[in-house]
Amino acid sequence: MGIHCCRMADPVFFLAYANDRSDPDRYLRNLVDEVRAIRNAIEDKISPPYRIEVCPNATLDDIIDVFDRYEGQVRIFHFAGHADSLSLMFESDNKHQGLASQEGFTRLLARQSGLRLVFLNGCTTENHALSM
Repeated sequence: MGIHCCRMADPVFFLAYANDRSDPDRYLRNLVDEVRAIRNAIEDKISPPYRIEVCPNATLDDIIDVFDRYEGQVRIFHFAGHADSLSLMFESDNKHQGLASQEGFTRLLARQSGLRLVFLNGCTTENHALSM
């Protein structure tokens, strides 16, 4: 009888961004470049195995789906987009912003057993960080 070695599931680095596509003055032009730079840094500095999951034009449902699909595997979550002290602003199916409350989103992140780093790149996210 042979010995079977089971490799733990690969860690996932989850990069998500959302934009305001309905208001040209609020459109964040550098989000794609930011995510590309982060992805390149991961690929240059971290040895496989790992998976990078990129979610452009992220809705809250997209975020929940990725956390569900990779339950316990997401180590890093990076969000870039609009925010205020009470909510993160995701896209919605009708191309407008969908809101995720600071309290509700913090609870979602707290349920992620493998999560080690959360980076929120949005205006006034201090309350979000303090609540984690």
